[in-house]
This record gives sequence, C-alpha cells and structure tokens, in this order.
Amino acid sequence: MKSPQPVMRVLKWVTPVVVVVHAVLVATGVLDLGSAVRIALTIEVVLLLATIVLAMAAAGTYRQQRREGATKGAALAAAAREALPGPVVAIMRHEFHVLRALWLALRHRDDTPTGAATFSYGASQGPIFYTLTAVSLVEIGVVHWLVPWAWARLLLGFLGLYGAVWLIGFYQTFRRRPHYVHEGRLVLRCGLLGEITIATKDVVDAHEKFLSWRTRSFAIHQEADRAPAVSLTPSGMTDVTLQLTEGSVVHAKHRMLIAPTIHVGCDHPADLVQYLRTHKAESATERPITS
Repeated sequence: MKSPQPVMRVLKWVTPVVVVVHAVLVATGVLDLGSAVRIALTIEVVLLLATIVLAMAAAGTYRQQRREGATKGAALAAAAREALPGPVVAIMRHEFHVLRALWLALRHRDDTPTGAATFSYGASQGPIFYTLTAVSLVEIGVVHWLVPWAWARLLLGFLGLYGAVWLIGFYQTFRRRPHYVHEGRLVLRCGLLGEITIATKDVVDAHEKFLSWRTRSFAIHQEADRAPAVSLTPSGMTDVTLQLTEGSVVHAKHRMLIAPTIHVGCDHPADLVQYLRTHKAESATERPITS
C-alpha cells in the first residue's frame, strides 16, 4: 500500500519528536507540569490521528506483502518501515535479532536451513563478552550503593541488567548464526554485522591462511587494478581464504560485488577447507545424464 511519501515521512516523526521536545521543555523549566499536561491534551488528538493513519498504512502494507507471498516476518518488517522512522526500525530489528539469538541458544538451535552443513566461528570472542557481562553486573551493585535516589537506582539497575543480557545475546548472534552450505550456496556470516552468499560452484580453491586485519566484521579491501577482496570476521583475524572464479558475483550486505578473494574467520578452518575441497571434487566427477 503506497502512501504520499512526504506526508508519511512527516507523520512517522511527529510522535517521537513531540514527545522528546515536550520532555525537554518540562525538564529545563520552560514549561511547568500543569502547562505541559494541558498542551499534551491539546495535541493528543493530532497524535492519535497520525497513529491511526500510520497503523492503517502499515496494515495495508502487511496484507499486500502477504498476498505477494512474503513470510509473516518479512511482511511485518515492511509494515514497520511504513509506520516508523528508518532508524527506529533498524534499532528494533537489531534488538529483535539479539533476543532471538538468546532464544535459539536456550533451545540449542541454529539459525540455518534444515540439513545445512554448518561451521562455527567467534569462539575466541567468548571470554571478552562474558567478562564485559560480569563487569556490567558488578556495576549494578556499585550504582545501587552510590546513587541515593530510589527511582534512579531502579532505572539504572534495569538498564544495567538489560545491558548484560544484551551482551550475551549479541555474542550469541555469532554462535547461533554459523557459516553454512546448503543447496549450492555457501553463506558466510559475522553475526548481524555482515553476510556473504557465494555459489559453491564458484569456489576454485579453499585453503587455511591466517591473516590479521585492522578492520573488524565486514570490510571490502580495494587494491589498485584489482577486484576487491572481502574479509568477514568478528575478531579482526581470518583463518580461511577462498579463491573464486574470475568474474564471480557475491551477495554482500544487500549488494552485489565482483570479489575473487574472500577471507573469513572460522573456529575450525580445516573442517571448512576440507568440506569445500571435497564438495568441489565430487562436483567435478558428476556427469550429466543423457538419454
């Protein structure tokens, strides 16, 4: 369901902007609480109408997406983009995936297709995240001891606890979203920070090679007179290098790149290399069946 874009862009920002401005005016003393309440009641009708318009647009988008065959998750994401500012949608999606990773961890499941061959990464980051989580929990106790106001202790304690849970969830996005091979596709990941999809037939060679990068997660390395290489790692170090056929197109972060070299981090690089080499050898021995 398409809406007049300028109007929808304004409506998306009306409620959050009004709420923030209102809070700032009250906090800085420009408005007293009584005046703030009266103003809030006056503009409540406008905000309600804006919410109704956005909700109707979102509902229409959801129904249209479902009719076109989109999954419920994809349809809800499209509906959210229709009703909310882009940055808000991005934050919501990120938080959803972090909490989903925690849920998958509790169920001992991975975010991969059924029957896929999986290869883990990010194990070396575990001590860092668990240490930060422990520090966050200690900070809750320190804040409770130092801050004299009960409401502030409660608020800061909640934020500290959520921060500790978020750290574990973010680390689990590495563990629950492993690299995998399925139906002729090699999908390489770095949690929520990057993803590369490669046709397995395009992998010419795979070998172990330790490299250290100044960049982290997902990076494109452009060299003069050469196609770009891509590195994907949560730690700034890669263990496996893939060589692709000339002109191979890879899908990386919602764009297409011609990248003949891929560097990726892996907990057990020998397993990934052996699997890809075996797959390549098996594919080379296949012959088309003719009648």
